[in-house]
Amino acid sequence: MYLPGLVLSGIFIAAGTPFLANVLLGKEFREVAIKITAWAAVIETMRATGSLMFHLGIAKADNRLTIIPVAAGAILAPTGVYFLGRINPLYGTIAGLLIASSVVLFIIIILSHKVLPITWPVKRMLYVILLGIPLAAGLLATHYFFPQMGFIYSLIVLLISGCYTAAILAMLLVKSE
Repeated sequence: MYLPGLVLSGIFIAAGTPFLANVLLGKEFREVAIKITAWAAVIETMRATGSLMFHLGIAKADNRLTIIPVAAGAILAPTGVYFLGRINPLYGTIAGLLIASSVVLFIIIILSHKVLPITWPVKRMLYVILLGIPLAAGLLATHYFFPQMGFIYSLIVLLISGCYTAAILAMLLVKSE
């Protein structure tokens, strides 16, 4: 349930960024937040998924499982940000972190299959992504057709989409029993 819920939360935050910015930030910060928050949600979703390996290592009482992914992230993230940030400070930084988190997640998936008796809930995650498409499409379409929403309307959009997200999570919980 953890990973599908995490993916759904990432979809909600990434697609709801313009509305979250209207509710949580002042006008002078909204434009920058809208540019980067969706990417940050994707990066953080992958990072949180990757941190699962650390917890699996603790559960197995063998933290050696975490050395390769942590080392890869520690090398790739600053290197990617350094080189790609020179090209474009904002999007280069995002790209460097996205590449690093993608590689770390890939390493974690490979290592976990080799050394742990676990399976990744790929079908459930794909199912959540399919259920998240209407959520993302609705939020993106609302922002496209109504780009200058005020605080109250943004709050209403977030409440409606949050109810949809909660319904999906409830459905996942019921199905996992």
